[in-house]
Amino acid sequence: TDAIAALAILGYDPQNGARPMERIVRERLKKPLSEAILFGDLEHGGRVIVDADGDKFTFEFEPKESESRADEESIGEQSESRADEESIGEQSESEPVDS
Repeated sequence: TDAIAALAILGYDPQNGARPMERIVRERLKKPLSEAILFGDLEHGGRVIVDADGDKFTFEFEPKESESRADEESIGEQSESRADEESIGEQSESEPVDS
């Protein structure tokens, strides 16, 4: 990806080898990601996609659904499932059984 290429280019110096890598990771990746995790889009968890535009790293955040919303969806799915099971049970009771 572009982020890996940018990291390879920015994190390497012919005289110092990969020593600049630690500074690049700390300043351009670790710090913004830490802020997103502690105070921003990822405060409640989620995923991040890191990319680069030239020598600038970009972040696309996909926050995790809140617990209450996930619980509401789960309850709705359970209700639908029970309703389906009940309608299946009613159908089988009304159908004649061959002996």
